[in-house]
Amino acid sequence: MPRRSLRPHLNQIRAWVRQGRTDAWVAHQLEVSVRDIEQFKRQNDLVSDEEAQEGTQTGLYDEEIDLRAEDDALIAAELEAAVDGAELGAAELGAVVGA
Repeated sequence: MPRRSLRPHLNQIRAWVRQGRTDAWVAHQLEVSVRDIEQFKRQNDLVSDEEAQEGTQTGLYDEEIDLRAEDDALIAAELEAAVDGAELGAAELGAVVGA
């Protein structure tokens, strides 16, 4: 799979970095790997020297786990189940009223 260019997202990534967003969060938003974000930030001078040194130490892990993404998925599933339940309840009510 060809690597996706992050160049069109430079300003957005810069803003997220200033806001203190994690690389995992940014990667999730742009649907790329954490490594891609780390490399893009280094290439575009979006990291300070301290962060660059920390990145080499923390770069021992393949991917950071973004727990917020998992929470968002659980919330979406619960909302979808609630909507499905409401639609089912309305269909049953219509069948009872129509009978």
